[in-house]
Amino acid sequence: MALPRTLSLTFAFVALALVATATLSWLTYRSVRRAMEGEFAGRLEALAATGASQVSPADVADARRLGEDGTGYIAIQLLLEQLRTASRAADAVLLDSARVTVYDTRGAALRPAVVVVGA
Repeated sequence: MALPRTLSLTFAFVALALVATATLSWLTYRSVRRAMEGEFAGRLEALAATGASQVSPADVADARRLGEDGTGYIAIQLLLEQLRTASRAADAVLLDSARVTVYDTRGAALRPAVVVVGA
């Protein structure tokens, strides 16, 4: 049994509208996702730059030399805890130039000795 011509055209139009809607939705999703990833990366960069600008090399050296007993460690701890809280981040870590963890807001028990960062 063949469908009437009007009904066939209606089904074709509906199918075309569904395909067009799905395609435009997918393209919009990709565009919004890229924009949000870019914004997130920019905010993360700004946050890292803010934190790095407030950490002095003397504090890092003191924290590495004396550990938790040094004033540099306490200054870094205060800075990173405030930065983590203000940005609502789950964790904040300070690495030295050798990629060794100087301070991690998760605590000493979860702190790895060396962190592998992308090559």
